[in-house]
Amino acid sequence: MSDFLYKAKDTQGNDHSGEIQSPDIHSVVITLRKKGLIVISVQPKSSQTLRFLDRILHTISFTDVVVVTRQLATMVSSGLVLSEAVDILADQQSNKTLEKMLVEISSDIKGGLTLNQALSRYPHVFPPLYVNLVKSGEASGKLDQVLLQMADSLEKDREFRARVKGALIYPVVVISMMIIVVIIMIEVTSSMSPENIAEANIITTNIFKPVKFFTLKTKVISQVKNPASFIIATIII
Repeated sequence: MSDFLYKAKDTQGNDHSGEIQSPDIHSVVITLRKKGLIVISVQPKSSQTLRFLDRILHTISFTDVVVVTRQLATMVSSGLVLSEAVDILADQQSNKTLEKMLVEISSDIKGGLTLNQALSRYPHVFPPLYVNLVKSGEASGKLDQVLLQMADSLEKDREFRARVKGALIYPVVVISMMIIVVIIMIEVTSSMSPENIAEANIITTNIFKPVKFFTLKTKVISQVKNPASFIIATIII
């Protein structure tokens, strides 16, 4: 006997989940169906760690949400049944986490839930505002129009985020380099003797002397207004 974790729904759409012991997955499904439950997923309990790692390695990005919204809006607007549209989206995904989520959403819809109820089970992917907009579209009978408007808005939001990230790259690189330089200087100076520090100060002062001299020379020459005096001052200084 092995331990399995299951998710299911009853005929009224209520969620049921838990742990059950059975020889295999097929036996779990038969047991749950005898209880009048609609099986959504069944998996060995030992796979929880693997699922956690898979979720970290295959996260659902904001771009994935934008693309899914646009494709779903297009298919629903063309008259395709909602559950079939979600099934098609699931088949097209290379991201296994996203594919699994869409399969579960499709199962929820086929089990009698509305789209907003199915989406609300994934708050880390679909925020409350997203779910509420879908709910308003379903209530008004204009889900296709709402999805198209949401897709347009999300695409603009994605472009704005991309511009912000691009603008932040240069400052982040500069600040990172400054921090690295400061750390190196601290490490170097902490290992130097007082004599070496004094010698470094002398070298630094000598390096900046020509710079100061050139600056002073330029300032003096710029104050000479007579052309002849300007030539003489340039030669002498």
